[in-house]
Amino acid sequence: MVMSSEVAQAPGQGGRFAIGPVWADRLRFLPLLAGIFCVLLVLAAGVNGLATFERYGSTSYALIAEHLVTLGRYSLDGIHPTALRPPVYPLYLAACMLLAGKSWAVLAVLGQGLMALASLGLVALITERLLGNRLLGAAAAILAALNLALLREFFVLRETGLFTVLTLAWVLVLLRPMNGTGKAVLLAVLAALALLTRPSGIVLVPVTLITLIWQAGALRSAIRPVLIHLVVLAACLLPWQAHLAASFGRVALSGASTGGMNLFKGNHPMMGDLYLLGDVDWSDPWIKPMIAAYGIDWESQQWRADDYLGELARGAILADPTRFLRRTIEKGVVFLSPATAPIARGGEVVMGPDGQLTVANAQFGSGDLRNLYHLLVVPLGLVGLASALFWPRRRLFGLALLLLVAGNLAIYALTFPERRFRMPLEPLLAVAAIACLRDVAAAASARPVTPAG
Repeated sequence: MVMSSEVAQAPGQGGRFAIGPVWADRLRFLPLLAGIFCVLLVLAAGVNGLATFERYGSTSYALIAEHLVTLGRYSLDGIHPTALRPPVYPLYLAACMLLAGKSWAVLAVLGQGLMALASLGLVALITERLLGNRLLGAAAAILAALNLALLREFFVLRETGLFTVLTLAWVLVLLRPMNGTGKAVLLAVLAALALLTRPSGIVLVPVTLITLIWQAGALRSAIRPVLIHLVVLAACLLPWQAHLAASFGRVALSGASTGGMNLFKGNHPMMGDLYLLGDVDWSDPWIKPMIAAYGIDWESQQWRADDYLGELARGAILADPTRFLRRTIEKGVVFLSPATAPIARGGEVVMGPDGQLTVANAQFGSGDLRNLYHLLVVPLGLVGLASALFWPRRRLFGLALLLLVAGNLAIYALTFPERRFRMPLEPLLAVAAIACLRDVAAAASARPVTPAG
């Protein structure tokens, strides 16, 4: 095990591979230039995204926020309560609506632009914390900023940007040399906010417990911070769980009534390979009549509908476990693949003669430069993640990132993968990629030079 003092050591200056004083003096302005570059890139993305903000993403978030502001109800239709979306992002939009009125979208885009800048700053801080070098921190921030797909995601009507900044803040707090109580409290607050932003935030709960025990060095020493963490986490989650109990007569740690639906969309034979070809939500026009035929109203009985879809999914899995296992492996590969998923940009969802949904006249993109970024960073990041486990100073980061990747991989292999689901992990993979490149450069510079001739 690794003691917390291992992470608490003061950052070095690059060790035997440190930059000389002359070069250090020349390069001292590079972090500032990198920061300016990141600000300009985020600003350009924000200006470009302002005109389309309300048309891309999920309008359900805005509908919930609007009904919160106008009616005081957490509802999609203004009548029935909903648990389709966790509350943090709708509350953020509701705050923007209260403060800016009809111009709420402008304020929301500005706020999400600040989230993008905060994420890049957190990437730089995490990298400097791991590698003890400010220049490498700036390089990691630039590398993360070049992830244009993620940058665009910060400026759509969706929770991805907020979830990303919460995940990065959680990692930075985990790496900080703080006392056990303070760290346990902050990690609990961040984990709760992440879970109340996206259901997959549930992965942070076991990862936090494992890393707190790891840092304590012994199970007995971990009892106090773990208990404090669990109490604070429960207190943060209690209001939303109380709302679920009052509105639906049930609680759910995931915080949303989408578990059965996601399981259905990833495993039922009717879905075919739609998860790979197009947006799985394109299947809703076929799913809603099926639910209605069973006597369930989609609007007023969302949780009952979710339970029904979950039962259908589990029945399909038990009926053909070999197919389930094969598809789970396939979806896991897709989740870690540098390529875009889903791969079709357009087309029409139709029911094939075999009773499976497919995408007709699909439009497949080619030569997308964004895929080149992922083709470089994802493999390098995974290699850097593996190597981090062998460096005492990076081992906690490696353990945490490995658990985050494994937890998300399990969720989306069981349900269905999309690249945006992996995006909150990609800035951390950029950090690991920079560490990998740094190690390669250090190893190359340490080799003895053989004289020519």
